[in-house]
Order: sequence, then structure tokens, then C-alpha cells
Amino acid sequence: MEAKRIIEGEPPPKNGKDRCQDWTLNCVVALEVAEILEPGCAEVVGDSVGRSAGDVRARTGDRWVQG
Repeated sequence: MEAKRIIEGEPPPKNGKDRCQDWTLNCVVALEVAEILEPGCAEVVGDSVGRSAGDVRARTGDRWVQG
């Protein structure tokens, strides 16, 4: 599966500065470039980096999926 290969190819943060949210954004950008995700997904995810889960939920509205 192409998406799995792309995600596995994104190195996790190891520099003591980047967060898991930064890694997630990098994965989304790579998936968008590969045309697996629709354009604009990286913008939504990028705007969510550094925000609390509640804030992300409020900003995404119906697009929020609770796990």
C-alpha cells in the first residue's frame, strides 16, 4: 500500500525540538504530494499543530473524528 510506504519513510522527530504533531504534518504533506490525500489537507493539519485536542475539535467541526 502506497500510503503505508510513504508514512514509514517519514523519520520520527529525534532532534528534541520537533513534536509528534510535526511528524504527522510531514506525513500529511507527503501523502498530499503523492495525491493520496486531497489538496488542502496539509493546510488544515498545519493549522492544528501546537493546539489542544479541544481546540482542534472546535476548529474542524464536522470533520473531527473522535477515536
